[in-house]
Amino acid sequence: MKMGNIFLSSSLLIALVFSPIAAFADHTDFHTIQQLQSQLASLQQAFFALFAAAATPAQPSQGTGTAAQPATPAKKASATTTPAVSSVVPAEPATPAHPSPGTGQPATSAQPAQPAISAQPTSQAESSAVVQQQSSQETKEIIQNLRTQISETRGKLLQQLQSNIRSLQTQVTELQSKQQAIVKSQEVPPPVPEIAFTRTLRRGSSGDDVKQLQEFLAKDKEVYPQGFATGYYGPATEAAVKRFQEKHGLEQVGVVGPKTREKLKIEGGDVIAKKVHKVPITEIKSHASRGSSGEEVKKIQEFLATFPNAYPEKLVTGTFGPATERAVKKFQKSAGLTETGAVDKKTKETINDLIMHIEKKKPPKIIDVSPSSGTAGIVVALRGKGFTMTDNAIFVKGRTVLTGLPSRDGGTSIEFILPSDIPCSSSEPAACPIKVINANGISNAKPFKLAKIFPEGTPPEPIPGSNPANKPSPKLPSEPEPAPSKDVVITSINPAAGPVGMIVTVTGIGFTANKNSVNFGTVKRAVYDLASADGKTLAFAVPQGACHIGETCAVSVTNSHGTSNTLPFLLLQQVTPIKVAVPNGGETFIQGRSNSIQWTGGTGRAHLLLVGADTLANADPANAIVGWIATTTAANQGSFSWNAKTVCTFEGNVCSKVEPGDYKILALSEDEVGQLTLWDTGLERPGNWDVSDTIFRIHPNASVTIFKPNGYEYFTQGQKIVICFDVYNIIDKAVKITLVGGGTSRTINANYGLDQISGNYVLEWTIPYDVPPASDYVIRIEDASVPEIFDTSDEPFTIVQTPTYIYVTAPNSSYSYYGWWYGPGSEIYRTWLIDFQGLVSWYSSNIPSQAVNINLLKGGVFYKSLAKNFTQKYYGGSQDYSSGWFSINVPVSSDIPPGSDYSVEVMDASDPAIRGVSGAFTIRALPDQFTASGRLIDYLTKQPFVNEKIEVSTRTGKTTIVTDANGAFSASIPKSSIINYGHIDFLTDPSCYENKYFSINGSTYSPHFYIPVFEFAGKSRSASVYSGEVKFGDIPYWQRMPLSVSSDVPVRHNLYYRDSVTGRASGWWWYDQYANQYQFQYDIVPVELDVWSKLEDPGRNVSYTPYLKLASGACSEQVLTSFDKTQKWEPYPIVISPPATRSDYYSYNYRAEFQTKVGSALTYAMSASGGVAPYAWSVATGALPPGITLDPSSGLLSGTTTAAGTYEAMIRVTDANGVNNTQMIRIKAYTPTGTLPPAIQIYYPTPNYIISQWPGSGIHIYWWSSSIASKSVAIDLMKGGNFYRSITPAYAQSSDTGYFWYSWALPSDIPLSSDYSIKIYDTANSAVAAESRQFAVTSGTGAAWSHWSSQYSPYLSFRFATSSLPFIKEFHLYEKKPGDVKFSLAETFSVIYQCKTCQISSLSGRWWIWYNQWGNYWGASGWGLPSSSYERGTYEYQLTTVSTDGVESPPFAKMQLRVLEKFSLLEPSGTIGTTTPIIKWTIPSDWPQTQDKHFGIQVDTFWDYCYDRRSCYSYSYYYAGFGALVGPHDTVGFRQYEPTRYEQNTYYDWWSVPPLYAGGKYSVDMGATFSMFDPALSSYIGYAAMSTAPVIFSISP
Repeated sequence: MKMGNIFLSSSLLIALVFSPIAAFADHTDFHTIQQLQSQLASLQQAFFALFAAAATPAQPSQGTGTAAQPATPAKKASATTTPAVSSVVPAEPATPAHPSPGTGQPATSAQPAQPAISAQPTSQAESSAVVQQQSSQETKEIIQNLRTQISETRGKLLQQLQSNIRSLQTQVTELQSKQQAIVKSQEVPPPVPEIAFTRTLRRGSSGDDVKQLQEFLAKDKEVYPQGFATGYYGPATEAAVKRFQEKHGLEQVGVVGPKTREKLKIEGGDVIAKKVHKVPITEIKSHASRGSSGEEVKKIQEFLATFPNAYPEKLVTGTFGPATERAVKKFQKSAGLTETGAVDKKTKETINDLIMHIEKKKPPKIIDVSPSSGTAGIVVALRGKGFTMTDNAIFVKGRTVLTGLPSRDGGTSIEFILPSDIPCSSSEPAACPIKVINANGISNAKPFKLAKIFPEGTPPEPIPGSNPANKPSPKLPSEPEPAPSKDVVITSINPAAGPVGMIVTVTGIGFTANKNSVNFGTVKRAVYDLASADGKTLAFAVPQGACHIGETCAVSVTNSHGTSNTLPFLLLQQVTPIKVAVPNGGETFIQGRSNSIQWTGGTGRAHLLLVGADTLANADPANAIVGWIATTTAANQGSFSWNAKTVCTFEGNVCSKVEPGDYKILALSEDEVGQLTLWDTGLERPGNWDVSDTIFRIHPNASVTIFKPNGYEYFTQGQKIVICFDVYNIIDKAVKITLVGGGTSRTINANYGLDQISGNYVLEWTIPYDVPPASDYVIRIEDASVPEIFDTSDEPFTIVQTPTYIYVTAPNSSYSYYGWWYGPGSEIYRTWLIDFQGLVSWYSSNIPSQAVNINLLKGGVFYKSLAKNFTQKYYGGSQDYSSGWFSINVPVSSDIPPGSDYSVEVMDASDPAIRGVSGAFTIRALPDQFTASGRLIDYLTKQPFVNEKIEVSTRTGKTTIVTDANGAFSASIPKSSIINYGHIDFLTDPSCYENKYFSINGSTYSPHFYIPVFEFAGKSRSASVYSGEVKFGDIPYWQRMPLSVSSDVPVRHNLYYRDSVTGRASGWWWYDQYANQYQFQYDIVPVELDVWSKLEDPGRNVSYTPYLKLASGACSEQVLTSFDKTQKWEPYPIVISPPATRSDYYSYNYRAEFQTKVGSALTYAMSASGGVAPYAWSVATGALPPGITLDPSSGLLSGTTTAAGTYEAMIRVTDANGVNNTQMIRIKAYTPTGTLPPAIQIYYPTPNYIISQWPGSGIHIYWWSSSIASKSVAIDLMKGGNFYRSITPAYAQSSDTGYFWYSWALPSDIPLSSDYSIKIYDTANSAVAAESRQFAVTSGTGAAWSHWSSQYSPYLSFRFATSSLPFIKEFHLYEKKPGDVKFSLAETFSVIYQCKTCQISSLSGRWWIWYNQWGNYWGASGWGLPSSSYERGTYEYQLTTVSTDGVESPPFAKMQLRVLEKFSLLEPSGTIGTTTPIIKWTIPSDWPQTQDKHFGIQVDTFWDYCYDRRSCYSYSYYYAGFGALVGPHDTVGFRQYEPTRYEQNTYYDWWSVPPLYAGGKYSVDMGATFSMFDPALSSYIGYAAMSTAPVIFSISP
């Protein structure tokens, strides 16, 4: 029976060796891969069992020294050590009942069937236990026979086993391929899960999107031959991504960023691009309700979609509709919130709390591995938590070795057969780190020691007594372990884990003073001759070679008292401490930049963390962690670049923004099995990590960008250059500017202050003369507080040495730098006058002293010093310069004799050799008395003004001279009245003519005269005087009449006049003041011209009067009335008494004033003459004081007033013919004590005043106060008649009565509107108040046209803060033309930086954009196109910005341009016979009624050029341009071509219209452009009237 059992065991063993081949011969596809793996594991188990049975002898009972005792029955296989493999591994048959060997006891009961034997190799201890069961002599014999039998066949069996293992491995591989092919051909492909494939994936990432990425990449075996779809982004996935990137022309970084994601979407279609309703990673930031839309609504819908009962539709549209509202209500009900259906504050907070809870997935954790060592093919059980029901993967040393593993108990255990391709070696001292990867993340690592499979042949026998150096002694079966001594006991080991060489302290009792030994692992007396001073502690260094790294080693103490018990010690790999190198204190990281984190040492991969500023090196840092920065891809990487903007959780699934501030970096090293230890709570000590010694600073994303100089410029010493740059987010508002090059650096400005943290800045700097010449200079600009934020010129520029010289430009008889200003014929630069001043101007180059001496030379010889040590400064400046244009006015004293041989010498004040000398010039002397003469004439009749008085005003007083019978006059003028800026005025006021004054002024350099001339009578004249005579010549006068304007509503008034023959026109333009009456006492209505008037009321209603033409010789006041919306030129004036006088400076109102007292009677009879009686009197506007009446038939003012105050009224008188005139009267009614009640009247701002809102704009407020006792007024800004903002709560007037003004800078936060007004009131009595009429505040946005040479260019003006430019990548201009239904992109302006010292344009296609820093506005102009390119109608434009991250803004500026009806040129055409043709054209029918009809006319000349008779062509160029004003009632405009040449010696020589010539060929074209303010748009609209085509004409010879 016993022998049968042995033979049965032997037969079973042999069957296990030889049966697999036959089994596979009979079963093909029904064998699963798992069954093959089980067979392979069984063979390996048999191999080890065979070897153990052959090599292990029987052992006596431990510690008895007697014959072998009956062995205890074998224990059942533990579920922990021998886990079941479910149905995939066949179970062994039940073991029949049999008596326990050698005991004589009844047979034990039959054992139930056991699962397949564990793949764990049988240890020596287990083999010993088996052998001990056969303790009888019979057993020993049987074993001896078996050993002999096995010994004979051992070599054969081992060879056959190895052969079968290889064969089975081959079959496993073949069947795996076959199975994949069957699945691929028969199974329906599983649906692809919709994944939100939007985040950046890199090594260390995990999740469903990583798994789907792997599945996609696995389709291409060249890209991803491994094909692992584990959901963990490891080295294989990284290599596959690099191959994908290489294949598709992308940078091979191994990271799935935006470009790779886009390519994956293109290649993979919807498989990767689809999104699933998934809880968003980021929180919901804003409220939303029905009707809302955008990304925030999408995030809300994605959250709701995770609750199917609440949101079954799962629609993620970005629009908050009824379904979303219902879902929100259901969610609110379940959360105990008010069911509003809107995501309000409370709902948003509740959702975000849930998001944070859901997002915090905990990664899996391995608690233990069983067994902890073994060979490929054994069953390994992992116990832990966080395992998923399916799709767990085993990850070893950067490789995924198994996938798709289930956890059958719901997440606490995983079983798998250890594959043969595990990336570990049994020869390695370190254990394999095993990790689990699933949807929850990646677990910690646990060690597994790979055991050695003996090669073919007989394994070596253990040699008794052999103990090589540093090798553990083998534990032989024949050597029983001695029982622990009760006299030596160890109670603890501290630390209980560590590497070789670590000092360990053993605590216990029974230690001797010396000769103690430590048994460590398998080596006895591994450490010996240890002393213990107290008998309770021993200290030793962990020995080398006594135990494997990663194993738990038994430690005991042996001395003369015996051997102690054992305690475990975990042997760890030798740790190389990790050390943070950068940042280690004091550095600054800039967000958005590439900031280098550097470290040294470390055992494995390094994990980089951001921690708080107060993190200590000797305390648990867990609570100080801000977030995970990165995990390096390899050990000892040493550096990592970080943008300092974001940190994440360890799993990487939730990231957050890093706020600027002070922090430290913590570098944490993995241990030998890939585990991380921040703090060992048991030992109260840190893991292998280091933290920055002191804090470093994270600074917000900031930048400096230099525009000028930026490379290749060429400068000279002493030259002033412009440094133009942008800054962004410079928190401390200061930069340091440095010149670098020439072998040195020079600080230009160590602390250049900025008024804003972002914006564009300009600095002017003069290059010092001691800067060495070189061609490698750059400008460096850095944050004055954070030098890491800087920029330098892109390329070097050159500075060269400046030559040294002085060049004198004035005085000079042949040339002057200033000659262009004073005009040809001017003697200012060639003649000096005694008693006046002489101009000296020069150019200095690099003179060392920056100062000059100026001398007068006569005949080339020094005559007199004119100036000494004159420092070279620019006007109004304080800085001295070595180079530049400079000038000085020197007195020409009377001790200098006249002559023509003078010159001026200018020399350097320190080096006379550096000098310049002017050309020769003349010095003259005026006589003490000189004569001024001329003649006054009527321009139209040429008749002289006889006996006309001329009032002559000088410094000493006034005199009157009279013209003679020829209109001539003469006056003797003393020179003393002119020198030192004196002047002599000649004032004339002939009746019914223009009043006029002409003058002789003593300017700086010489006297000069000026004669104003009415523009229809010629040109005004001006000339310098260098002799004793001033000849005015004939002075023409134009007959003009006085004018009064009366209206029953306040109006603004314009007066126009035009030559009815030539079409030439001009006029008097209105002022901003609205009034009911204007009385112009001076004469403004000219005779012999067509005259009309334009009236506009505060509501912008415009009316025009009929044309009026007065005959020459008429002399009477002209009266214009506008009553009941009817404008009329009255046929004759009615004179009203008392006469009116101008009552205040700020108004054109003339009034007759009366005074009375309360309680006193007033009686005054107003009278009228010049009309036809009887007269009717009435009050047209205003009011009389209470108690005062106007008699309608006599004009008598009478009564007793009952209320004090100032009252104004317009008195209207109408004669029997219906002719009207008016008179403004003011009645001041005093109190009985003689005082007036306080009053305020506002003159400015006027109605329809328009203010453009931009930095520096403001409102000038003018008012009149009367009897304000407090002398203090408050000024408020009103909007729509209601208080809006206080301008000043108390403005102190200098007196209680008078005119005052206040200037207010307009704040930028004032909304654009057209209903603002100003209110002023007495601070002591708010009832005393006045409010202006309404005015507009605009953005300055507007549109206009310009035209030139038949080309029309659109022009758009808008405001945009330059401080926002660093955030802007480009402007977009959208256009909607007439007939278009929507806007289209017209232009993209991508170069929009600007420099404040000049206009820099950004050209793109048809449009160009520029910035004007003086007006602080932007302009976009289109290239000129002919009128045929424009249709009639409205052109609309909108401007948007595109930010640096690609987000386009809503339109920030909206503008309109309009093209009116095209008009036609009627004359001239063909060939004409005059050189002064009349040009005629039609008027567009849609011309705005409120706008004057101004046109511009351009004449070009044509030239025909012929190579021969067959090759001729014409070309044209600009010849002349002038304007034309068309009357309001005309349908055809006209204007004569009038050649005009300004006289010499005038200021305006260059303005002229040249004559046309007989035989010439010309073209004429014209157009009109203007802009009108539209209150609805708060913008100016540009209008253009364009001709259909130019007209070509010729003039006959």
